[in-house]
Amino acid sequence: MKAKIVLMAAALTSASIITTTTHAAEVTYNSGYSLSATSGTLDGGVPILLPQFDKSLGELDSAIVTITGSLSAEIEVENNSSFALSLNELLLTGSVRLLGPYTQANSPQITMTSSTAAPLGASDGVAGSGSDYGEFTISTIEQEASEYISGVVVTPRVPGASGLETYIGDGNISLLAHGSGGVAYNGPVYSEGTPDFSLDTIGLKATGIASITYNYTAVPEPASMAMMGLGGLMLLKRRRN
Repeated sequence: MKAKIVLMAAALTSASIITTTTHAAEVTYNSGYSLSATSGTLDGGVPILLPQFDKSLGELDSAIVTITGSLSAEIEVENNSSFALSLNELLLTGSVRLLGPYTQANSPQITMTSSTAAPLGASDGVAGSGSDYGEFTISTIEQEASEYISGVVVTPRVPGASGLETYIGDGNISLLAHGSGGVAYNGPVYSEGTPDFSLDTIGLKATGIASITYNYTAVPEPASMAMMGLGGLMLLKRRRN
């Protein structure tokens, strides 16, 4: 069955600025994402726009793109056998990847797995109820992956001259959070005879946060530059005296 994909990205982008030393600083922008499928398997992407580096802040030294993500699945299992059975491992596997203005081979990616067992009673002949039927949730823990981008910024700027040029400006960086996943039976089956069961995925979801951190050398504030100039004049005056 072809999955129905629902895509959503957070409407608001948040930012934080941290000064790490006298001149080194960083600013981070992030946005949440969510992808879901109502049946079958998950395979889709959602676009994300994050701000470019504002060169008025200083000189860009490097950038780090990061994605966090987790997967969850809702499944239904029905035992059609005349005897009880236990599915030892229903396995959820999938991944999330953050694509952008870098090679796909370097895109940060997270691969995740999780599983659960499904014990079921003998079939009662009524679908969707009884001890022979079960609804199960499988979830993975949230994980993180990053990619470091560096390069020499050319002056005057030449687009494409380094890995950092794309990240500088007053526009946005275009990213794509892509998720894929599905649930399968991974065996073994414990039963008194030949097992007969049906497995349906009724919901798959990938959620997380995409972010970009700019590490830069900060431009001194005007007041700081004035103080530096005043200090230099005072030092020069003392030397003359």
